[in-house]
Amino acid sequence: MTGVTFDAQLYKETTREQWQEAADAWHRWDPFFEEWLGGATREMLDRARVTRPRRSRARWPLSAAECTRLERESFGALHQMLAGLSPAEHDEAWAEVEDALLEFEGPDGFTGPCELLVGAGTA
Repeated sequence: MTGVTFDAQLYKETTREQWQEAADAWHRWDPFFEEWLGGATREMLDRARVTRPRRSRARWPLSAAECTRLERESFGALHQMLAGLSPAEHDEAWAEVEDALLEFEGPDGFTGPCELLVGAGTA
């Protein structure tokens, strides 16, 4: 990536802003999803004879490398931003992304403002 530098701070700020903007929208939709999917989910659990169903929020402990792999394999917008780069520049850009994400990695793994909802029960 000759002549192009990756601005890690700008990347972090932009990503955090995008996550926060998306988070509000998802939380606003919670009642809709509960109304729309709640009954179907309860019916599915009843038919499967699942007792004591519960839902909890869980942290998704990733490493910076795993997060980069996830982004590299599934984030279409990032692929579009890198579309004009050569294969070598592509690899270099992803290496820089992973290096920047290392700042979010601590003793408990990679931490970002994300959450995963996990459902469980007894059958």
